[in-house]
Amino acid sequence: MAHLLDHALESDNDSLRDSRGSSNNGYYDSTDASATSDEIAYQQFLSILSMDPIIIKRLREMGPEYFGNRESAFAELQIKALGRPDSTPQSFYVHREYLVSQSRYFVKLFKMLKNDNSPINIEIPSPETFEPLLEYLYTGNGDKWYDTITLENYEEVYENIKYLGLKLDVKKIWLDFYNSQVGISE
Repeated sequence: MAHLLDHALESDNDSLRDSRGSSNNGYYDSTDASATSDEIAYQQFLSILSMDPIIIKRLREMGPEYFGNRESAFAELQIKALGRPDSTPQSFYVHREYLVSQSRYFVKLFKMLKNDNSPINIEIPSPETFEPLLEYLYTGNGDKWYDTITLENYEEVYENIKYLGLKLDVKKIWLDFYNSQVGISE
């Protein structure tokens, strides 16, 4: 996992240094008395990561190499439909940096997790629309993700965006779809 961050940051040290004084926008709570110094340092780093568009851009450049890569993954993420615990889980191999840097939900989730190599189980509103969204978080290929949004699933896609607390670039792509496709049909 460390090599992923090192690779993403190898040419962005100045950007990282400049971001240290920035507000964390609620991504990190330095008042957590139970956190170790390593946990605090890592959480501060993730706060910086989530705010720095240059780092996110570098992660997305490497995204095709890491998307679904079981060998380098931080964890297996198993998702089910929200409110339907009997639904069949879908599994994805994920990297903490890609999720935490773009989702408030995952920031909170990873703060609570212990790294014991067991699968992470979550429920989201629409598991059926999650994989293309996850791929977008890794690659930044908005055109490819846009093409997966349809008149039949755009509401479910939006529910995932809201539930996961995704960043504005994700919302903008969804809004572009809504304005161009849904606005026409109404």
